[in-house]
Amino acid sequence: MTSFLLQRLVLPRPETTEPLLYVRTQGDVSFANETAVLVKGAELSFDTSFGVFAAGRWKRLTSVDCLSVTVHASGSGRIELVGVGSVVRGLSLQEKIVASSGISSSGKTTLEVPDFA
Repeated sequence: MTSFLLQRLVLPRPETTEPLLYVRTQGDVSFANETAVLVKGAELSFDTSFGVFAAGRWKRLTSVDCLSVTVHASGSGRIELVGVGSVVRGLSLQEKIVASSGISSSGKTTLEVPDFA
């Protein structure tokens, strides 16, 4: 199987004036050298203007039939992929966790996106 990088997650730099375009945080999270450091209980979310991955568009407009996400992380924690469904009555989006995993001891965790084909 041939692999291609379709998108990189971008963290805000210290001089960024609008960090919420890149990432949303809960709890104690700091950024340095293209790395995020989370204290126990903190959360980091990429459901933002620059962070979201338009999987539906890729599925509809390309021949991509398998999709996975690889995260480089160390320590203990959980990685969750959240899918967003169609708009409900034009007001809100339906979100659900489509895949999740603990952080691999190797430092590289890959999650397959189910039902992408």
